[in-house]
Amino acid sequence: TLANFDHFGLRHPHLLRAYSTDANALELISSKQWEMIYIDGNHEYEVVRKDWEACSRNLAPGGIVVLDDSGLSTNFVPPVFATKGHPGPSRIAQEIDRKQFREILQVGHNRAFQRLG
Repeated sequence: TLANFDHFGLRHPHLLRAYSTDANALELISSKQWEMIYIDGNHEYEVVRKDWEACSRNLAPGGIVVLDDSGLSTNFVPPVFATKGHPGPSRIAQEIDRKQFREILQVGHNRAFQRLG
């Protein structure tokens, strides 16, 4: 990550090594309103649900959240080297409140949702 930032002459990001459910990770997530969040990690429904709740709560209006591995219920046909996703993230994608978020894009098994308002 840092090598890529160096390559493009970008200021180094603040990196946190933690599980998304750890107190210090939740503190960082809730420390501000984010313009973009990428949820990728544990694929178990309960963990993805907690990730979605923490992240979507701290997403700025108009902000985008990308949910990785969430394409099982879509018509995406993966190439031989990929998958449509996993049950946990795919279930969360189906449960997202469409009055608060709209799906704006799908790239492979990644689905992007924009916070309305």
